[in-house]
Amino acid sequence: MIKSISFSKLLQVRSKIRRSITCYTHPVLVARNGGQSKTCTTKLGGVRVPPGDRILLVDDDTNIRKILSLILGDAGYVVDTAESGKEAIAKSDANSYNLAVVDVRLGDMECTKLLSRLYETRPRMMKIVLTGYPLSEDALRTLSQGVDGYLAKPVKSDQLLKTVNNLLERQTKETATVLPSNTLTDT
Repeated sequence: MIKSISFSKLLQVRSKIRRSITCYTHPVLVARNGGQSKTCTTKLGGVRVPPGDRILLVDDDTNIRKILSLILGDAGYVVDTAESGKEAIAKSDANSYNLAVVDVRLGDMECTKLLSRLYETRPRMMKIVLTGYPLSEDALRTLSQGVDGYLAKPVKSDQLLKTVNNLLERQTKETATVLPSNTLTDT
């Protein structure tokens, strides 16, 4: 688990990630993102990142929030952070997110309670649980709460981006089967 990290180390990580990003146009993702013509793929696992996908990152550890926010933000995602379950619920009620990344242990509420609340208000939002305790009872309980992905800390940036991308692609496919085909076209 990360205890502290200097600002200069954060900038080094960010710089390394930025150097690994290349951009291209992908017509399906352009239609999905309201006609925006730029989508990105990273060399970190070949992940395709449509601009504008919104992610809610919930962790009570400031350093982890900063690092994961930098990784996801530099890959092209719009990232909001919350340090508590209450803050995450408030942000989820006020905004629409494609995906939430939630730490299994939060200071103010159980992860399972937050996941249930997120499912009630945003059932199509994909959810990834992060844990530093991969075989704990808490981690196993979250799997029955509609969790779509599960990552153990410390998570590698390419693993995080690949998991996020795979879940967002799955969400797009599920949404496409529910919505009429002309909903995803440019108008």
